[in-house]
Amino acid sequence: MTLDPEELSAAELLVARIAANTSEAAALAFSGHFLSSNFGRSLSTMEARICDGALLILARTERLSVRAQLAAILASVESGPVRTVTHLAYDLEVEVAGPLLKRSPLISEEDLEAIAQLRSQDHLTALAGRTTLSPALAGIVKSRLSIFNAHGIPGKGTSAAIRQTYSDRPAPASDAAEYRPHGSSSHSLERRRARIERMTLRLIEGGRHRCGEAAD
Repeated sequence: MTLDPEELSAAELLVARIAANTSEAAALAFSGHFLSSNFGRSLSTMEARICDGALLILARTERLSVRAQLAAILASVESGPVRTVTHLAYDLEVEVAGPLLKRSPLISEEDLEAIAQLRSQDHLTALAGRTTLSPALAGIVKSRLSIFNAHGIPGKGTSAAIRQTYSDRPAPASDAAEYRPHGSSSHSLERRRARIERMTLRLIEGGRHRCGEAAD
């Protein structure tokens, strides 16, 4: 399910506010809010989607080391940033995807099975470390690991070219389409921006931590 035009614009506005109030690695500063048991659960459905959309926009611009830290933070989060977690779980680098594949409850069964079918031996090993696996997912993991082992294909230490052969997959179509711009008349756009501004200010200032500030 993609963000609608209002949610998209609000997410982009939220990103601008986060970036203006944090220094390097804004995604890390913002993701820490999801560790609070009250933050994600206190958000409305739209607010949660906006926060998730904003975090995903930020995560896509980060380098490997920051994405890995972000994944480690989000691996234990139980609600909220579903899109961001799913996006990072598809990452080609197991340093990023691994913690989420092992622990995150936010990744759908469909995405887990897709990752198991299309990612590397190291990703499969991370998946195998989950507390519970459905019979279907367990079967995919076991089957593909046996193929890797039968062909003597090493894990993380192999060349990028070999790993790419077994790992290459574009981002999910729904994810790639999520932030396409939407057309709108100037009058309705102005009204929409005013509503988004008020909504985002309530999100940031209405009894919650200001984006970019650490929790007490």
